[in-house]
Amino acid sequence: MAQQQHLDILLKQSVSKWNSWRREHPEILPDLRDADLSKKNLANINFKRVNVTGAKLRETSLSSVC
Repeated sequence: MAQQQHLDILLKQSVSKWNSWRREHPEILPDLRDADLSKKNLANINFKRVNVTGAKLRETSLSSVC
C-alpha cells in the first residue's frame, strides 16, 4: 500500500514540489503501490525509482515523465 506521506506530496502539492523533494531526498524510494492516480496530470514528474506496482493510472497524463 502507498505511503500516505508520498501521496500527499504528489497529490496535494505541485509537480515542482514533488521533483524538488525527490532531488533533496534521493535516498527515499517513494512507494505509490496501489495508489489511485487516475485522471491526474503527472506530466514532467520524476518517477525514477518509484514503486507504482498496482497503481491505477487510467486517463492519467504521464507525458515527459522523467
